[in-house]
Amino acid sequence: MALALALPESPAKSAILAATYAVVLFSIVVQGSTLGLVARKTLFDKETPPG
Repeated sequence: MALALALPESPAKSAILAATYAVVLFSIVVQGSTLGLVARKTLFDKETPPG
């Protein structure tokens, strides 16, 4: 995000910023929605004795 904001003013800057924000938002939503599933899976696997 910092690199996209540091770009010099140009016609493409707004498109790059929009794409950057979309990727960041998508990443946060996907990681946030799967965090509970991953945590439950990890915790339950550790509590279950082997065998």
